[in-house]
Amino acid sequence: MYLTIIGQRIRESRQRAGMTIEQLAAQCGLTTGYVGNIERAYDLPSLKALLDIANALGVSFDYLLGSNLQFNKAHARTLDDSYHALKHDIKTLSPQEREFISSVIQQLHLLRRAKNHKS
Repeated sequence: MYLTIIGQRIRESRQRAGMTIEQLAAQCGLTTGYVGNIERAYDLPSLKALLDIANALGVSFDYLLGSNLQFNKAHARTLDDSYHALKHDIKTLSPQEREFISSVIQQLHLLRRAKNHKS
């Protein structure tokens, strides 16, 4: 049960971060096969491996263990509220301002891809 939760949370977090298994493994100094086996709940990660994975993905150790479900629900509501507020603010911008915001977001995506490609 716990292996399944850990594996699912690692996979979901990795995908949200736009990382491949290969990139995550390289960043943590682990083999691709080992990370894949953790995600599929075939292997129990060491504490060091789990901590390295959590840090690489920018999530908490306890999140990967499945112990902060209440926090995650509250955090999701906060993100949803922030999204709706931002969506409202963007609607009030001029077309030129919206185009500028769009170009900034595109640049951020390019920077993230370049960073992930280097890893």
